[in-house]
Amino acid sequence: MTLYATVLAVLDGALLVCDSCTHRQVLVHTQGTRCFRPGDRARIRYSSSSTMRIPPQITAIEVCRICR
Repeated sequence: MTLYATVLAVLDGALLVCDSCTHRQVLVHTQGTRCFRPGDRARIRYSSSSTMRIPPQITAIEVCRICR
């Protein structure tokens, strides 16, 4: 599955993002967080499973920054 989002916060091993379609926050577990800054747009590939926590959590297969 693919998620398009705006980065809200960069954490150690995760990104907190806002889903562009639903406008909900999602916590994305990923190793590649150093190149991201709040406000960046991202394309996130992930398996279809997510947690039922608030905010929902997913594990990224791939995260790419989208140039503006």
